[in-house]
Amino acid sequence: LQLGTSGHKLTVAAGVLNLRDEADALTVRLNGASAVNPKDYVTLDQLTTLTIPPYDQTLIVDPSGDDGTGDGSIAKPYATVEFAVSVAPANTLILLYKGSYTIAGGTLNIAVDNIAIAGFNPKCKQHTVIIGDIQIVGGVTGFALLNVAVNGNVLDGGDGNTCIFGANLNGQIVQDGGAAGAGEIAESDIGAIVANSPAVGASLAVVNSNVLGAVTLSQANHTLHLLDVSHTGAITHSAGTLVMDKVNSVEGLS
Repeated sequence: LQLGTSGHKLTVAAGVLNLRDEADALTVRLNGASAVNPKDYVTLDQLTTLTIPPYDQTLIVDPSGDDGTGDGSIAKPYATVEFAVSVAPANTLILLYKGSYTIAGGTLNIAVDNIAIAGFNPKCKQHTVIIGDIQIVGGVTGFALLNVAVNGNVLDGGDGNTCIFGANLNGQIVQDGGAAGAGEIAESDIGAIVANSPAVGASLAVVNSNVLGAVTLSQANHTLHLLDVSHTGAITHSAGTLVMDKVNSVEGLS
């Protein structure tokens, strides 16, 4: 982790990164439930390199790999994201080499806890592309998407604790599971947001990101935080709690 200014302390414990100074704190949790307190945070513009906390195992995927003969190692990577996900137990980091990964059937189902999918090089995320939707199924927690582009949607029907960091999501993220999770989006470009979970306490924090399309908040129990967001499309706020701080431009609010 690289810090742009002095006077900060870094602590790493139990899969949590804490960036803290005397008055403010921001927590980015990549393994398990996550939360950003809108009244106690610092922006991510000083965070230029993210170190991923250790997972129990790592699987490697390369378009030139082989699902039949590979074992997920650097020497023998798998070829497809969906195969790596299908064999990954809980608490697995799946690293993708540069390339395009078209999901067979159009949807990648995340059915176990604490799976992270990450591009190897955060500076080349536009060259590591997942083509298809990502569906987090009911009851699943701790999914993370890091340093990749997704030509599709992220559909969080799980516990709502999804973390998206350094990603380009051309579609929308839909948070509509039945659990009171706290999702995070940071340092990312997102096509659209639907915050629609009926669970009491459900929340989604969008920090230092762009939302290129519409934002919809329509459930009474849901809270959406927009913090240091440079731009959003039109916001439709028919129910729930909307917190906006340092949002530079909004195409409309109704």
